[in-house]
Amino acid sequence: MVETRTGKSTAPYTAEEEAKAAAILKERREKKAAKKKALMEEQAAKMKKIEEEMAREKERLKKEEEKLQAVEEEEEIEEEPLERRRREQRGESSGTRDDQLEKKITEWVANLSLGEEEEALMYVPREEQEAAVKEWEAEEDPLKRQALEDETRMECKEKLEEQLFIVYVRPVTESKEEKPIDPAIAKLLEEFKDLDESPTGVVLRPIQHRIEIEPSSRTPKGAVYRMSPRKLEELRKQLEELLEKGWIRPSSSPFGAPVLFVPKKEGELRMCIDYRGLNAITVKNAEPLPRIDDLLDRVQGCKYFSKIDLKSGYHQIGVHPDDRYKTAFRTRCLPGSWVKLKASGRSPGREQLQEEASVINAVYGMVGVVRQVQSNGRVAVVYSVVDAPLTFMADDLEVVPSLRVGDSVRVKDSVVTPRLGWGDAVTHQTIGMVTGIDDDVSAVTVVFPGGQTCVGCKVDPSELDLVARPFRKKDWVRVKATVLSAPGEWRDIKETSIGVVQSIKDGKLVVAFCSRSQPLIVDPLMLEAIFPPPFQVNDCVRVKASISRPTFDWGRESHRSVGPIIRVRENGLLEVQFHHRPDIWMADPGDMEIVFPARPFQTGDWTAVRRYVDEPKFRWGDVSRNSTGIVSGVRHDGTLEVGFCYLAKPWLGDPSEMALYQPPPFQVSDRVKVKMSVKEPRFKWAGQSHTSIGTVAKIGDRGLLEVKFPNRKESWYADPAEMIVVPPPVFQKGSWVRPNAAAFSRRHLPSWDGVSMSSLGLVQSVDGEILSVAFCTRSTPLVVKREDMEAVEPPPFKVSDIVVRREMQKEQNNRLCGMPETPAADKSGPVINIRENGALEVQVWHRSDILVADPAEMKVLHPARPFRKGDWTGMKRNIQERQKWGPLKRSSVGIVKSVLEGGMMEVNFCCDETQPLCLEAADMVLYYPPPFQLGDCVKVRRSVIQPTFKWGGETHRSVGPVIKIRRNGILEVQFADRSDIWIGDPADMEVVHRARPFQPGDWTSVKRTVKTPKYKWGLADAASLGRVSEVLPDGGLLVDFCFCKRWFADPTDMVLYMPPPFQVGDGVKVKRCVETPRCGWGGEPRWRTGSVVKIRDDGTLEVQFSHRSDIWLADPADMFVYRPARPFRKGDWMGIKRGAGELLFPWGEEEKASIGIVSSVLDGGAVEVVFCCSNRKWIADANDLVLYDPPPFNVNDSVKVKASVKTPRLGWEDITPQSIGIVTLIRENGILEVQFPSRPTVWIADPSDMIVRREPHSVLK
Repeated sequence: MVETRTGKSTAPYTAEEEAKAAAILKERREKKAAKKKALMEEQAAKMKKIEEEMAREKERLKKEEEKLQAVEEEEEIEEEPLERRRREQRGESSGTRDDQLEKKITEWVANLSLGEEEEALMYVPREEQEAAVKEWEAEEDPLKRQALEDETRMECKEKLEEQLFIVYVRPVTESKEEKPIDPAIAKLLEEFKDLDESPTGVVLRPIQHRIEIEPSSRTPKGAVYRMSPRKLEELRKQLEELLEKGWIRPSSSPFGAPVLFVPKKEGELRMCIDYRGLNAITVKNAEPLPRIDDLLDRVQGCKYFSKIDLKSGYHQIGVHPDDRYKTAFRTRCLPGSWVKLKASGRSPGREQLQEEASVINAVYGMVGVVRQVQSNGRVAVVYSVVDAPLTFMADDLEVVPSLRVGDSVRVKDSVVTPRLGWGDAVTHQTIGMVTGIDDDVSAVTVVFPGGQTCVGCKVDPSELDLVARPFRKKDWVRVKATVLSAPGEWRDIKETSIGVVQSIKDGKLVVAFCSRSQPLIVDPLMLEAIFPPPFQVNDCVRVKASISRPTFDWGRESHRSVGPIIRVRENGLLEVQFHHRPDIWMADPGDMEIVFPARPFQTGDWTAVRRYVDEPKFRWGDVSRNSTGIVSGVRHDGTLEVGFCYLAKPWLGDPSEMALYQPPPFQVSDRVKVKMSVKEPRFKWAGQSHTSIGTVAKIGDRGLLEVKFPNRKESWYADPAEMIVVPPPVFQKGSWVRPNAAAFSRRHLPSWDGVSMSSLGLVQSVDGEILSVAFCTRSTPLVVKREDMEAVEPPPFKVSDIVVRREMQKEQNNRLCGMPETPAADKSGPVINIRENGALEVQVWHRSDILVADPAEMKVLHPARPFRKGDWTGMKRNIQERQKWGPLKRSSVGIVKSVLEGGMMEVNFCCDETQPLCLEAADMVLYYPPPFQLGDCVKVRRSVIQPTFKWGGETHRSVGPVIKIRRNGILEVQFADRSDIWIGDPADMEVVHRARPFQPGDWTSVKRTVKTPKYKWGLADAASLGRVSEVLPDGGLLVDFCFCKRWFADPTDMVLYMPPPFQVGDGVKVKRCVETPRCGWGGEPRWRTGSVVKIRDDGTLEVQFSHRSDIWLADPADMFVYRPARPFRKGDWMGIKRGAGELLFPWGEEEKASIGIVSSVLDGGAVEVVFCCSNRKWIADANDLVLYDPPPFNVNDSVKVKASVKTPRLGWEDITPQSIGIVTLIRENGILEVQFPSRPTVWIADPSDMIVRREPHSVLK
C-alpha cells in the first residue's frame, strides 16, 4: 500500500522481509505436504494389512462353523430349552456389537486419513492444549504464529497415530434360516408398495403451524458453526435431498438460525438447526396438552395401528405461509452462496502467494459467488473483476445474505462512488427495487425511480443495504396518508383502504383494491406494508364502529353483525357468511375488524357449509346449504362430525368446507323469531307465526332450540337454520325507523296513508311503548306501537353525504323529489340539511334551487368526508347571511386551494382570479364526483341569459369538449367551428356528454393548446377536422381527414367531439374566415345554405343544394352548421337526395331535381309531398328526402331561370334566360308566381327550374 499524499509505502513489512516470509512458508508447505503424503501411505499399508487379517479370520471361522454344524446333526440335543435360548441370544447380541464396532473402526480410520485435525485435538489433554495456546499468543509476528500453530497440530496428530491399536474379535454365531413370508402379507406389500417410497412434499392439512413473535423483539441471528470437509459434504447432500423433496427452499429472510450436526449411534450425522434464538422470542402456547386417557378413549374399538406416517414426522405438519420466513437457517459456503472475504484472508501468504496480494486487496469487501467446494476445505470463488476463480479457506470467507427479486435496497452511506457507477438521479437516499440477479458477475440489477420513468443499473450487492421488508406478491398494503392528501388517481381510495399486491413490474407494484375495478400501478414508496396479513379464512369479523357506511351496501346488516370470512379474493375483497342470510356478504377489508381470530374446530362449535361450496367432499345427504349444526367430534385426520337437530347420526364434514361461527349464533335467553323466508318450519307452526317472538330456554347437543313463547305453556322446538335473533329495539328522539313487515300487513289503512314498506321516518317522541314518527310523505306524525317499527342502524343518511336517486319503478312517488333526467354523474348531490320529518335537502351543483327528497327514494353514493386540496365546492344554498356570500352567486363553483386549521379553507373562484377566498368549511358543500373533468362535452345552460365571459359568437346549442381546467375552475372549451379557445364559468355550464375513451368513427381534432403534436403535423393543421379510423392497442389513434388517410396521433393531443359536429340533415354554410374551400367553390356563393345528405368515413361532407343536380363536396373544417337537423314538418321545402337509388315508394311523375312542399307527416317516417308537376300527393320515405331550411325561395326573392334549363316545365312565353323577376306569391304546391318588368301579368314557374339571384334590382311600379 502507498500513501496518497507522500507516496511512501505504508506496508508493515519491507520487501525483503516479505520475500523471506514467503520462502519460509513455501518450505513449510512442502514439508507438510511430504509428511502428509508419507502418513497417508503408512495408513494405507495399515488398512491393507488389517483387511488381509480380517479375511483370514473370516475363512477360519467359517470352517469351524461347518464342523460344529456337522457334529450337532449327529448328536442328540440334551440341553435344556432355556439354556439353549440364552446361548442363542448371547450369540446374536455379540454379532450385533461386532458389526457396530467394525463400522466405527472403519469410519474412525477413514476420518484420520482425510486429515481431520479438529477430531485429533479432542484426544489431547487439556493442560497441553492450554500451554500450546499460551505459546501461540506470545508470538507477535502473525506469520510465525500461524506456522507455529500448524506445526503443533501436526505433532498432536502424529502422537495420536502412534498410540493407535486395533483389536478385532468376532464370536461364533449359529446360522439362521430365513423364514418364508406369508403369501397374504406378500400380496399386501405388493399392492401397497408405494408405502416404502420416501415421502416428498408437505401434506395439506387443516392445521398449520403458526409462529407468533413477541412484539418489539429483535430478529435472532446466530453465528455459523465451523464444519469439517466431511460435514460440509454431508450438509451439501442433505440440503440437495431436502430441496428435491420440497421441504426447504432458498430464502433471503432476515432470520437465520445456525446449522450443526449431531452424530447418531450408527455413526451417521443428523442435521439439526439451532432454533434457540427463535424460541426465545416466540409466544409460548398456553393450551393444555391432551390427557393420555383421553387419547386412549379416542382409539377405542380400533383394530389396526400403523407406524407408516411416523417417518420424517417433523415434515408432516406444514408451517403457515406467513410464518415460513421465520424458520430460515444459515449454512457455510455452498455452491451458489454469496460470500465476502474476511480481514484474516488478506494477510500475504495466508492462502495466496505474494504476487496475488494485489488481487486479494482488489476483491476485499466485494461479494463473490461460490463455484466449488473442494475436498480439502478450499472454496473457489468467482468475482466480476477477476477472470479466474480465486481459492480461499472456508474460515476466511463470510456468507452474506443473498438478495432476491423484489427486495427494496439503497446505496450504503459509506459508499462514496459505487464500483459500477451511479445511475441517473440516484443518491444515497434513493430507494430502488431488485429486478434481476447476475451470478456470473456477482451483481444485481436495481431499478431506481426517476421522474416519470424508471432507471435501471447494475450494482455491486456489497454496496447495498436492504430497506425494511421487501414487498412481495400477495402482500397486504395500504396507501400512505401523505399520498392520499394529494388529488389524482386516489379518488376511490380511502385512508382505511387495504389492497393486495398482484405483481411486481419494472420496479412498480401492481396493487388491487376491492373498491376499484382496475388495479393501480404504484411506486413502493407510496405504500406501507401490513404484516402479518390482517385477515385469514375463518376470522370472525364485523364492521368497525368508526365506519358509518361501508364500501359495499349494508344489506340489512349492522355493526352488531359478526360472521366468519369464508374466502379472501385476490383483490382483498372479503366474503363473509352470516348464519341468518342465505347469500354471501361482501366487505372491504378496510371497513372490517377481527372479533375472534381463526382457530381449529373444537367440539361444541357452531358450523355450517360455506355458501360457495357446490358439492361437499362427503356429499350433502339430508343437509342443505342453509343448515346450521354443532360439532360433536373432531377425528384424527381433521374430519368433523357435525350434529344437526333433524339427523340421528353425525354428518361428516371437511373443515376446509365449513364455516366456524364465533360467537355462537344462539345463546340461552336470546329473543328469536322465524325467518320471513321460511314458509313452513321443520317442526310445524303449532300456533306461532313470523311475528311471534320467543326466548331460547335451552339449546340441545345437536343445535335444537327450545323456545318459550309468552302465549304458550309448552316449549316450541325449532331448527336453528330457520330462526333469527331479534335484537332489543332502541328508540329515542331522532332515531331512523321503518315500518315492521308484520305491522304493515295488519295496519289500519286510513291512519297509515302515505306510508309504505320502504318509507323511512324519524322518531319525534317516545312515550313508553308508543312512538310518534314523522314521515316526509305525511303532514302529521304517525302514532304507533314500538312493535310496529324497526330501528334502522346505523343512520342511513347524514349531512354532507353524496346521495343519488335509487333505480326504482317507473311509477315513483317523486312528489317531493325533482331530480332531473341528466347524466348519471350529475344526478348526485350533497345533503345540506335533514328536516324533522326525514326529508333530505339536496344541493345539485347545476341547479340554483334546493331539492327536497324522500329518503326512501335516495341512497348514499359517497359517504361524507373532509375536504381535500383540489376538491370542487360551493356555498350551501340555505345560508341566509348575505355577508357570507361576498362576490359569489348561488351557482358559483370553485376549487379548494388549501385546507387551513380551525375549519377554514382557501377556495379559488373564477370571479376573483387574483387571490382565493377564505371560507368556513361548515358553510361549503363538497361536489363529488367532480362536476367537470377533462374531455367532458359542455354547453351553456338554458337558464343563463348572458355568460360571465360573454357569448363570443356561440349559442345555447354550441357544444364542445373541455380541454383544460384552471386552478380557479375556469373551463377552457374548444368548439369545432372556431379556431380559438372559448372561456367559460363552470357555474354557467352543464355537461352534455361525460368523457370517454376514443372509438372508431369519433370526430376529433388537435387541441388548440398543442403547438406541435407528439407525432408532428404532417399534412394536418390546427383547424383540421377528421374521424378516428382505428384505435391501436397502445392507445394511439389513426385519424382520417378528407385530404389525408391514417394520420397517427397521440390521444392526449386530441379532443373528442360529442355529439358529432355534423349530422345528416344539417344545414351548413362555408365559414366566413375561409377564402377558398379545400374542394373549391363549384359555382356556389358563400351565403347559400345546403343540406348534408351523407358523411363519408374520412369526414368529407356530401352537400346538396336545391338548385344543383349534383352533389357538392366539402371539407368539414371549412363548414359550420347554420341549422341543425330536425324532423320534417308541414310546409317544409324538400327535395329527393341525389344519391338515392330505388326509392321505397315508386317515382311516379317526379324527378330527382324536383322540389316540393310537405303537405303532411305520416306515421312510420313517411311524408306526403306535393309537386307543381303533379295534381296528386306523392308519398315518400323521409330517409330518401332532404330538407331545405331556410326555404330556397321566399316572397320578394329575385329569381331567374337556371342556365341548365333549355325549356321550363311551364313554358317560356315571352321570358328569356336573362330575364330577372321577383317572386310575388308561393302556392301550396310550390309553384312560383314571378313578376317581370317586361310583362304586365305574373309568370308561373316550377321552383326546380329557377335560381335565386342576389344582384340588386329595381323596384317594380
